[in-house]
Amino acid sequence: MLIAGLHSGHDCSFCILEDGVPVFHAELERYIREKQPLGDSLKFLFEEYPDFKKIKHFAHTTDIFQGGIEGRYPETFDKMQGVIKNNEGNFYEPGHHQAHAANVFFSSNFDDALIVTIDGGGPDYIPKDDKVIVSTITVWHGEGNKIYPLAYLTEDILNIGVMWNQCTTKIFGLSGGWPKGDQAGSVMAMGSMGNPEKYIEHFRKLKFKHPSLADMSYYQTFQFLIDEAKKVRNNNSTSLPPFKNVLKNMCIGLLRDL
Repeated sequence: MLIAGLHSGHDCSFCILEDGVPVFHAELERYIREKQPLGDSLKFLFEEYPDFKKIKHFAHTTDIFQGGIEGRYPETFDKMQGVIKNNEGNFYEPGHHQAHAANVFFSSNFDDALIVTIDGGGPDYIPKDDKVIVSTITVWHGEGNKIYPLAYLTEDILNIGVMWNQCTTKIFGLSGGWPKGDQAGSVMAMGSMGNPEKYIEHFRKLKFKHPSLADMSYYQTFQFLIDEAKKVRNNNSTSLPPFKNVLKNMCIGLLRDL
């Protein structure tokens, strides 16, 4: 059985799984020599993978930008639906951070773990509330071959990814995305060896809901995230399963700007 995983945002790409094993992976930037390009991943797949008519299931993370891939690329979306119909398959839309959480947990050596994902933001669908939110930090419980959502922190609460992107572009004047790529990772690497006081005023002036984070230690920041997650849980107690306090392992996914 063939399954196609797609991404049509920055870093446009696709991957083909055959009976659960990756057999084909392509990223558009390798073909056009531009970093982090937007693109139609279905068009890319149809052009580069000759056996696309044999694919049974397709998956693309939740996409709300300009009507999602159906709104932006209606012709290739309809073509995909035709392939799905012929092969009696399905189209799946996992959440942005759900995909990150699955990746970091299923690639670990753990059978049971707390999962934390942090990035610059992405849409996640909350089934019980029937709504899509843009979350920047999420907490999950991974157990066996399942992951369960524990808390979502939205971009208005904290966006660490955007903070690093601003440092990269506004302080150092480096690239923050297409066509040269996001150099925030390089800035983070240099930051670990730098003087934490040199640009502290810049951090204090950033317009976030919690500007005091600029003066927090690593441990204090992590504790802050856990406390905020607990607040979110209290406000959404009917939508999310309870925390488990017995987890010994942790998986952390630091994505894109991190």
